[in-house]
Formats: sequence, structure tokens, C-alpha cells
Amino acid sequence: MGYNERMMFKRSVLLAAVLLTACQVADPTTRAKVKTTASATPAASAAKPSPTPPPAASLQRPPGTSRALAGQVAIDARYVLDAKAGQILSNNSGSVIAVGEGAAALPAGSNLISNNGGSVISDNGGSVISDNGGSYRLAATADTLFGAIAPAAGMSLRVLDLQTNASLQLGVDPAGKPVYEVLSDAAGKFTVYLPADVGASVLLTAAAPGTTDRRLRYTHLASAASIAVDEDTAQASETIRLGYGSGMLGIFKPHEKAEDLLPYEEAANRPAIIAGYARLRAALAAVHAEAWDDKKKHEVAQRFADLIIARYTDATTRIDRAHGFTPYTGPDESTFEAYAGLLRAEREGVTRKMQDLAASGQDPLAYFNQRPYITRARTVRGVAYEIKKPADWVYVINGIYLDSSKENLTQTFTYGAEAFGDIGLDFATFGRYLAALRGDSIAANRILYLEPANGALEEGLKLIAGS
Repeated sequence: MGYNERMMFKRSVLLAAVLLTACQVADPTTRAKVKTTASATPAASAAKPSPTPPPAASLQRPPGTSRALAGQVAIDARYVLDAKAGQILSNNSGSVIAVGEGAAALPAGSNLISNNGGSVISDNGGSVISDNGGSYRLAATADTLFGAIAPAAGMSLRVLDLQTNASLQLGVDPAGKPVYEVLSDAAGKFTVYLPADVGASVLLTAAAPGTTDRRLRYTHLASAASIAVDEDTAQASETIRLGYGSGMLGIFKPHEKAEDLLPYEEAANRPAIIAGYARLRAALAAVHAEAWDDKKKHEVAQRFADLIIARYTDATTRIDRAHGFTPYTGPDESTFEAYAGLLRAEREGVTRKMQDLAASGQDPLAYFNQRPYITRARTVRGVAYEIKKPADWVYVINGIYLDSSKENLTQTFTYGAEAFGDIGLDFATFGRYLAALRGDSIAANRILYLEPANGALEEGLKLIAGS
């Protein structure tokens, strides 16, 4: 994926650089452009999808073989209130977020807000009373701590097949019609039923209906049967997907050589990698890819990356602790777990700092937006942005700030240590992130060049030939 660990670091520490700027990679989950498919595009005679997304609880398993995917969506409650994107209702047992148009679309009897699983009685803007005598109240912004996470009801859910770039059927409605979009239930939970022949990993999108706010849109690379969609797993998913999309851009650079892919490979694996890479470069030369504009290169690189990621599983994609200039001695884990764990630690550190600042009467958002390392990040990248919730700090630091493309690596680590120190986190924990990068590099080589039966390289060559 890169010339060596230093170059891999420079390419892959992009988390927010692509998110905060208008990335040239086409968004395949945009509703107006997305294809719909069960395992392929439905035949003309097939039933049309339901026009209004139903609640996930009403979804039924379709005939034939399918793969269940269950999960829960939990998002930043304080930000929802600040953005006026929904209402948070809470009782003594906790809070749930009724998000935007999605919550309003949930029909009566769908248990949108209930503290014992029963129905809800409400007088159109008055009090909300559950049927066991308890009550919920609308939570004021001042009552909700910065960074508070709560389950999100009414989030719109779709699943993308990374192999075909098509939106997958999630099940059928009570009338037997295919459903491609559902809403999370009152606890933010969902269960969908995917075609059995999809790739090992798929891309789930959870978004607040009726808004284009990127802070209310979450993606999750799902290979397990049960997932948690939240601030941290969403950023981990973007790290992997956009990091690989960026890394695959290297195939368009004439000075990159097969030997650049080999720093962590055993000698026995090297001939197959070199041979596979030669086929890849020959395919690019045959279609004169060097003449493509940057937009097309980004699109093809991301599609190629998705073909690799579609074959990922937590069981086979593990961190690498055997190499690197910053050895990592932590426990073995999947690369996804490593990314999510580090990003969670960062967000929780920022959350604690914000809550402490608010308790002392200071404005936490003003504090972080004015920090010298944050203003330096704006100067380095020339990107306008604003921190509005703890997860934004994570976007900025791991993307704009630690992207070393315009600063040397020593400066990057110096500034990074300053930022981590501000939230009480040891910057040495970043070794976990680098171990995950190395693990992903090894996994990509294995999937593309060492396991021909999975078809990733052949599909990638077809993609290039048809572009």
C-alpha cells in the first residue's frame, strides 16, 4: 500500500481530510443515484421497493437464504439538540434520541418512546406518558452534557454491497415487497436480512432523515452478525475505507514499484505479489490510465479499494506487532477494533475535557476552536471547519492535523503530542494505530495477490478495463 511505514502513515492518516473537504470520490450511497439489488439488480417484473421507509421492527425475512445483520445506532445527544435535529426524551433509566423526520415517520404503535416496551400517549407537543405510569420529559440542551451518547430512534438505514456498489435489499414488508431502507426503532436497534451471496463485509449507512448534516451521517463496515454504529465505529470505518481509497491511488504513480509493497512480507510471498502487481500496471497501461483526470482516478481507486474491503473479516484482518519503528506491544485484535479503540479513547478524552470546562463556566467549543494546534491545522491544510462536538476533534486531529503531507514527520508527532496532552491522553498510544495500518497493508497484499481464489485482483482488472 505504500513505500514504507512512513509513507503509509502519510497516506493513510486522512480520516477527516477527505470528510471535511469535498472529496472527489463519488458517494455511492447518495439516494438519487444508488442502484438497488437483492444480489443483483431486480428484474423488471419484481415488486417495487416500498416508497416510505418502514420501521425496522416491521421488516420480515425474505424467502430463501439470507444473512441477518443486527445492531444499534447511538449518537451524540448534545449535538442533536444544538443542531435542532431532533428531540431527546429521557427518564430515570436513560435517554433516547428521536431524530428528525425519521422519528416522525415511525407509525403509531411502533414503540417510538416507551420505558417498558408498551405504547405511547401524547397530546401533540404536550407531555409523553408511558403505559406503566412512568413518564418521559423533553431534555433541555443545558441538561445534556457535551459528548453524551444515546440511542437514536428514526435513523434511516441502508446497506451497500461493496462488490457491486449497489444498495442491498434488507428484507420485505408485510405485503412481501422488497425493502431497501428502514428506520431504527425506539432503542436505536435494527435487524435486516441481507442476500446470502454478498461479500464478507458490507457498508451500512445510518443518517438522520431530512438533513444533509455530515455530523448526523454514520457509516459502518460490517462483517460481523451484530454491530454497534456510533461515533467511534463510524470513524474507524471511514479510516479503513477512505484510507485504502487513498492508498490505491499509488497505482497511478509511475515511480511506485512492486518492491514498495513488500516491507512487511515474508520472502516466500514476494514473487506472487510482484507478479500480481505487474498485471495490475499492465492493465492500467492498456487503458492509458495516466491520462485520466484526478476525479476518475479517485473513483477507480475507491472502487478497487472497496473490492478488497468486501473480502475483509475481523478474523483475518489483524494488527501487526512484528514490524515498525514504533513497536506496539498491546493485545492482538482486528484492525477495526484497533482503530475504533484509539478513536474512542480520543473522543472520550475530549468529552471529559469539554464537560470539565462547561462545569467551570467556560465555553468548551470556543476553547477547542481557539487552541493553537487547531489553528495551526487550519493553516497547514487551508480548510475551514468548526468543532461542534467531541468527535469533530477526532476528525480534525487524525485527518487535517496529523496528515503530514505538508509538514515533516517530526513536526507532526510534536504537534500531535501537544494535542493528545491537552485531553490527557498519552500520544504513545498512537502506536496502536500504526500497528493497524501495517496489519491492513499485509491484509491487502494477501487478498489481492496471495489468495487468487477470492477473485479480488480479477475483479479489479475488469474494473480497470471497463473504465
